[in-house]
Amino acid sequence: MASSARVLRSPPALVPSAPAGSKLTTKPLGGKSTESMADRGIPDIGIARDRRRGRGTLSNQSGRYEPIARIAFDDGWQSLEELPPFQTTVTIDSTRVTMIVSRVSLRSDNWASHLRYLPSRACSAMVPTSTGPVQLIGLYVPSRDGSPEKTARKRDFLASCRDGLNRMPSRTILMGDLNILEPDHQPHYPFFAPFEYSFYRCLLEEFGMVDAFRHLNPTLVEHSWVGRTGDGYRYDHIFCSRPLTEALTACDYVAEPRLSRLSDHSAMTVGLSLETAVDRRISDASSSLQPLSLF
Repeated sequence: MASSARVLRSPPALVPSAPAGSKLTTKPLGGKSTESMADRGIPDIGIARDRRRGRGTLSNQSGRYEPIARIAFDDGWQSLEELPPFQTTVTIDSTRVTMIVSRVSLRSDNWASHLRYLPSRACSAMVPTSTGPVQLIGLYVPSRDGSPEKTARKRDFLASCRDGLNRMPSRTILMGDLNILEPDHQPHYPFFAPFEYSFYRCLLEEFGMVDAFRHLNPTLVEHSWVGRTGDGYRYDHIFCSRPLTEALTACDYVAEPRLSRLSDHSAMTVGLSLETAVDRRISDASSSLQPLSLF
């Protein structure tokens, strides 16, 4: 019996298509490449890369079966020109300053420059005496009202001064408009805060200083500033180290500058029996000679 042979033919192999816009070449099963479509005279029409997407799609995002998806979004760097201009705030520092003017020779001192807050409201100098130098510290403590900002400003300045007083020598005179009252001030004002009385107490108890006026006038009621309502306050003080107490001879308030409206505060004077250096010569400008002339 004759056998018949059946020839089984395999389907043609699929060749992946080239991306749109690239030159298309054909490669048969034999492995020999033929010329491109352009070589055969068929025009090769390129498609822009950003338009190479599937039929009917609106974007070229990654497929849903791929592990990574890339989605373009605006992270803000491309829209800086749309932001409003930055606001610039200029604050004028109107902080008051202090000064020491002396008829005797002084030596420089940097105590005030080391204050961590509002150092311009403090000044310091050294007075050479026959028994050793004496440090002078002048303070202008900020005033306050009921606002939190001014209250914090005064509290921070007093705290800064309190830290700085740990570095003062054993012979120091501290003076100025301290804007604080003694705890038993007459009359008593209930609106002063505990931190204000605390600074007065720390000068006496923590740093061993003496209120010069109260030391020489234990019961005298005196005020250095008077408000519009007629209420008086002893805001201005002179404190001295305890070793200087024996040399203390006088401490008084002078109301003339306040009454003549040269200042809204009375002046203060203090006397100590200390021998200082030679006084500086002070001349009266009104009686100065006429400037020399060549003719």
